[in-house]
Amino acid sequence: MIESEKKKLDRYMHRYLHEHLPDCTVRDEHRLQGMLAYDVRRNPRGHRAPAPRPDFVILEGTRIAAMLDTKYRDLWELSLPREMLYQLVIYATSREAGGRAAILYPTLNPAAQEACIEVRDPLAGGRRAEVILRPVDMLRLERLVVSPHTAQQARAAVAYARWLAMGKPGIAG
Repeated sequence: MIESEKKKLDRYMHRYLHEHLPDCTVRDEHRLQGMLAYDVRRNPRGHRAPAPRPDFVILEGTRIAAMLDTKYRDLWELSLPREMLYQLVIYATSREAGGRAAILYPTLNPAAQEACIEVRDPLAGGRRAEVILRPVDMLRLERLVVSPHTAQQARAAVAYARWLAMGKPGIAG
């Protein structure tokens, strides 16, 4: 991963999500306060608790609708590194039962589709959370951003932003 390319993708997604999710609040690098804490009896060096920070938290009112992280790695063409998976599992399990978090990754392959990794209870086998691998069709995104904005194109841009953020069915196609 080239860090400068990841930062470009983050900035691009920041702008796109902020501009095309009018009914939502988009928080960048929102700290998940209180999720992790040192046991006060077993923290001899007095460290601060780590606070994970997804790239984006999407709120509908006061409810968290989505936790997203952007990755500059085409996960349709390349494998998912375990570090990325573990990071998203933390985000997904920080939510209510059945929580979900998504990786947004760039691709030029129009056939790329969303994939889902279930986080299961190792004893009972039930689903605890989901990690979604959601492709960002960069050619489609470019068309939505660059093209003149008729009312229909504006609706398409909002629909694609909602699909990227929340995976709402039926609007990604």
